[in-house]
Amino acid sequence: MEIIATIAAFGVMLTMHFHYQPRNQQIAPQSHHDQLKSFRLGITYMQSRTMIKLTILLSVILNFFYTAVTIGRLIFSKPNCIPATAPWVFSRLVVPLECYSAA
Repeated sequence: MEIIATIAAFGVMLTMHFHYQPRNQQIAPQSHHDQLKSFRLGITYMQSRTMIKLTILLSVILNFFYTAVTIGRLIFSKPNCIPATAPWVFSRLVVPLECYSAA
């Protein structure tokens, strides 16, 4: 799944067209007010585009469930290693401390 997402992101990057400023042309510094106005315009644009909203929503949901499954697998699975000695502080962990790096 990660390989497919990386290939898709690479494909999107290849379709982008960047317009660079010529070197002899100076870029005027933006004030804080202009940056805030540009940010608001960007948010307004994203709110008006259904595809952008759906993409962001789907990304957030997939990221949440992928993280939940990964952490759940690490915490609630049976450990594949048997610790020789564990400090009493870590004795209440579901998975022994030595097994966290093995997953």
